Amino acid sequence: NRPTQLSSWNWSNDLLLTQGELPVDVALHTQLVRNRLGDRETVIEFGPVLQTDLGRTQLNANLFFERTLASRSAADPTQLKYQWQARYRWMPGVHFGAQGFGELGAWDDWSPRQAQSHRAGPAVFGSLRLNEREEVKLQAAWLMGKTYGRRGHMFSTRLAYDF
Repeated sequence: NRPTQLSSWNWSNDLLLTQGELPVDVALHTQLVRNRLGDRETVIEFGPVLQTDLGRTQLNANLFFERTLASRSAADPTQLKYQWQARYRWMPGVHFGAQGFGELGAWDDWSPRQAQSHRAGPAVFGSLRLNEREEVKLQAAWLMGKTYGRRGHMFSTRLAYDF
């Protein structure tokens, strides 16, 4: 058994460019990641975020470019990643759906299919409003598939406190 340890510091910002003006909302996603394990690389991720609603179902599709800014190893080419999500608003505070994630390789020269990563699976979302401004959100997913050619089943969870 290994003790729990902090693997990275992440700073994210999504700039909403349209909000209800078009059938699909568009945002620009940026994330800076400072890894604390391994070669302690610093990575930036950026790209479009698309979201639309069909009745009680929310659909998301994201296409991200990932570039290593600082690393102890040789510079890697900019990588292309994707995310998607379908989320059904069952009742206030409880939603369910599915999520998928993948890494395709260099943005301009994708890796062979067997070397790519593709994971997807069921997800559940919960929220608890504390007052007018504060809310605690939880999402969890069981993702199945492959990570760079190897079995990549994983449990993913995210806890957020909005204020």
